[in-house]
Amino acid sequence: MRVFVYIFVFLLILPGMGQAALYRWVDSNGKVHYGDHVPPEYAAQEKKKLDESGRTIETIERSKTQQELEELRQLQKMREEKRRQEALRQSRDRMLLLTYQSVEEIVAARKAKVATLETSIQHALGNRKSQVARLREARNTAADYERTSRPIPQNVLDQIKALNGQIAQTDNYIDRKRDEQQQIRDEFARYISRYKKLTEE
Repeated sequence: MRVFVYIFVFLLILPGMGQAALYRWVDSNGKVHYGDHVPPEYAAQEKKKLDESGRTIETIERSKTQQELEELRQLQKMREEKRRQEALRQSRDRMLLLTYQSVEEIVAARKAKVATLETSIQHALGNRKSQVARLREARNTAADYERTSRPIPQNVLDQIKALNGQIAQTDNYIDRKRDEQQQIRDEFARYISRYKKLTEE
């Protein structure tokens, strides 16, 4: 009942308030207030702007807490990332359709890339075979010295160490190329799947 009295009094004095902005707010005790300005202690709370007839024309939200502001920033970042990912997907789709005219072309491109890597692998395997043969010879030389109780020359020891290192590097190179081949197969499998979806829609 008290609230209606406040509203009635407010409407009585309203015409004399000219064109000043009119606000309605509630204090910490739940008491409703009206005025042409909001006291500083209530500035952070929600308030309503009223027209000359007392109807709400704008609701001014309360100030957000630091946690709420951080949540809003995180939500905005998520939305921006989603838009970025969507734009990237559309760009990739356009490029896919421009690059290939059929699934068969994608398969042929995949085979060519895998074959290029296979050539490198086979070349490395040839090098490895040569390295292993040289290592065997160096170890045989070292064994000859040991059988005759002679010290193994330092250059033979250095050669064995170097060849072991070269073989390890060659093995790593071959493993990397094998991994690249699998990555290409996986990547082109995705291309084919996406291409089919785009062209069947």
